[in-house]
Amino acid sequence: DTIRPWLFAFIKQVGEDLALKLLASPSTSSLNHQETERQQIGSLHNENEKINKFDVKESFPDKITTVNKLPIGATSLNDSGISACLLIKDDNHKLSEWLAYHYTALPLRHLIVAVDPTSKTSPKLILEQWNITLTDTTKPGIEIMMWNDDDYMPTGKELSKARYKITFGQFFRKMNITEEVTESSRELYRPEVRKFRNHRVRQRHFLSSCLAQHKKMGRSWTIAIDTDEYLTFNHHDSDGEKNILKRKAKETRVMARKRNNIQKERLILPETGSRTIYDYIEKNKNSMPWTDEICMPLPRLFFGAVESSKEEIEDKVPKGFEALKLDTMRYRKHARKGGFEYNLYDKSLLDVSRIDYTEFKDVEDVHRPIERCKDHRNYRVEGKDGRKITIFNEALLRVHHYFGSFESYNSRKDIRRTKEIYNKRSNVNEGQDDTIRPWLFAFIKQVGEDLALKLLA
Repeated sequence: DTIRPWLFAFIKQVGEDLALKLLASPSTSSLNHQETERQQIGSLHNENEKINKFDVKESFPDKITTVNKLPIGATSLNDSGISACLLIKDDNHKLSEWLAYHYTALPLRHLIVAVDPTSKTSPKLILEQWNITLTDTTKPGIEIMMWNDDDYMPTGKELSKARYKITFGQFFRKMNITEEVTESSRELYRPEVRKFRNHRVRQRHFLSSCLAQHKKMGRSWTIAIDTDEYLTFNHHDSDGEKNILKRKAKETRVMARKRNNIQKERLILPETGSRTIYDYIEKNKNSMPWTDEICMPLPRLFFGAVESSKEEIEDKVPKGFEALKLDTMRYRKHARKGGFEYNLYDKSLLDVSRIDYTEFKDVEDVHRPIERCKDHRNYRVEGKDGRKITIFNEALLRVHHYFGSFESYNSRKDIRRTKEIYNKRSNVNEGQDDTIRPWLFAFIKQVGEDLALKLLA
């Protein structure tokens, strides 16, 4: 039986749907079965709509290039790293560091980017420096697709229906507006509600299409985070985790076993940059929580803008690199680990290879994109919805959220972004963390100092 494991390896490499197709007998019955299966996957849009989301396109109007060459150190495009979905608006000043870090630490190998149509800037020139090409072997290598609204947004009645599912009440809660929803308040906030609705619809439909595209391309672990968020190991911190959120629901035997496994693993997690997150997952993929969770919850840790000393900021930053321009080096002070007020809701890392296309159909929440994401850690904490919050010390990975400087914060115009809000959130200082810092040395070692300087410029 030593030959038998090839089938699992084949399915992992090309995806279950393609594997079934390639191994099917060329009979009429099998062809009919495949057609039935394709119809079940279906479209989220009516037949007369412009975009058929799950007939995922083979080419895109603004796709930068095709995949021609493996990234540095990779042996397989589909299994060489982690994939990502990124919706961006006027964040070019953050993008270079975000790409460099995730290229090194994950490693990020497949990226789909959608640019908000209200954005005043385009990330295309920055992305082109990273994209895989045949002709320029000095480029590090990330397969990048760049989408616009035509590639994933609904149109016509479907778009109107999606917009009006988002209520004035949701807008008021998001904006922390305490007044009641009345006719006069509706009229006052109508222009902003329109923007809010457009953003939410774009966010949900992009994530839905992006996850489906990554699945179609035979990929596995995929993340959807913003340009101010960084996925990293959730290293144990005995001093900083004394006052974490407490569980309010009874713990099952399975939950207890999983929690014990995770807490033991946290004590021996690799240093950032010494081993990639993907390699770590591969090493441990046959143990919990990787075996039973297709949607890994990621608690967030919020970093404010309290400055450190020059020596602290420049620690582990090689000469020639500007530490003040790198948020992961400059900002070390963070909110309480496990607290809710600043860290807010989790993000998720999904194994799209184990998720059916139909589950991407109704993405409603970027924090828990599919329904099964809400089942894994379903308990309540601190009176909040446990479907979106994970106990901090019960996760192997986390997301660092960097607030950044006021200039960066104010570069995107939004009624939620005021000096008052910035001052309140930027002054948080309930601990400091430097575990992310070694990524820069690892990045320089991987691509060379000259290219590293160029990509981070």
